[in-house]
Amino acid sequence: MNENNNQAVTSKACGEQKNKNENLINEYTFNNFVVGISNETAYDAAFSIVNPNYEHKINPLFICGFPGLGKTHLLNAIKLSILELYPHSKLIHSNGNEFLMELIDASCDSKMNEFRKKYYDADYLLVDDIQHFANIKEVQDEFFEICNTLEILGKQVVFASEPPDEASPLYDRIKTHFHQTGHGLLAKIIPPEEALRIKIIKHKTQQLGLSLPNDVINYIAASVKSNIRELEGVIKGISARKDILGEDITIDSVKAHLDYIENINDVSKKKNKIPDNISVNVELNIKKLCENTGFINLDEDDYKNVLDGAEQIYIGSGHSAGEGKSKKAASLAITNPMMAMPFNKALKVMIIITGSLDIDLDDVESAANLIANSAHPDAKIIFGAFFDDDMEEEMRIDVIATN
Repeated sequence: MNENNNQAVTSKACGEQKNKNENLINEYTFNNFVVGISNETAYDAAFSIVNPNYEHKINPLFICGFPGLGKTHLLNAIKLSILELYPHSKLIHSNGNEFLMELIDASCDSKMNEFRKKYYDADYLLVDDIQHFANIKEVQDEFFEICNTLEILGKQVVFASEPPDEASPLYDRIKTHFHQTGHGLLAKIIPPEEALRIKIIKHKTQQLGLSLPNDVINYIAASVKSNIRELEGVIKGISARKDILGEDITIDSVKAHLDYIENINDVSKKKNKIPDNISVNVELNIKKLCENTGFINLDEDDYKNVLDGAEQIYIGSGHSAGEGKSKKAASLAITNPMMAMPFNKALKVMIIITGSLDIDLDDVESAANLIANSAHPDAKIIFGAFFDDDMEEEMRIDVIATN
């Protein structure tokens, strides 16, 4: 995550051109997309859009698949390629929730003409997660009217969604749209086959500078089948434990980690003892964080291992509520230390984020990224998260850092 340049999504006033760098993840390139039978069609279709050697572009392109299979990666790869090949083009990269909220704002403020002009002026329209307006006919009417107009003008449209319910209005609209235009492609991504999972593990470990025995690679590939995001999260988790806690990676250690993730759905209370009188009573529910970011479970021994042999310790603590809470809490945690060692000098950093059970995981990842990107470039970083049903809107962040 220390390399992740994902930026927080900000809401834009109606009619204002979105910054082309928003929603951008620099590591989500075509080169970093591992291709197999389950995602080959979607990859080829996405790549054809930015390949100058392809005379006939697929338009519109609809990428469909369950979470964590690579839809967002492909949209981001298209965007990166467009920015490189056609830097002066007008590109809009959004998601279904942003589109929905922007349309509501425009309607309430009588700015529909500005809203439509912004989209009609686009050379490329990339919209992720359109399932957010799966049951709102008025929003779908506006969205597909924009798509139709852009396609008639020869502009490129790409949108992605989780598999729509066949009974939903969205499903009918997509079928109608493709039938009326007579062109375009629906490219489905299904869960990765075992051969692809092995390729992904090898690719990710190479990125992390991690060497795994073949028996461990095969064990992970056979055990984590649902999606790529969860697979990468497991690899990040075991890599973090190796770097910070000095654990050897074996089948037994991987099994213990996977067992924890599997059993964490049975939410149980646990008293977590944190050094220097920081303690929290929390609900543990790490599964989604493991899938998304490589967050791992932490226990008392983990804290001790980080602190062992440290001559100087930095402990920062921050919490905030309301709009921008993740950034505020993260900033407080790294600028208001309880001990005075400079945070950016630390070579071992443990980030502990506590929030309500219904906290937005994007907020959690945004806060962790802000801290990680403020750390020393050579720092080894381990992430943990606790969920506390008494916290309501607050987010608490503790940072323990040593030299």
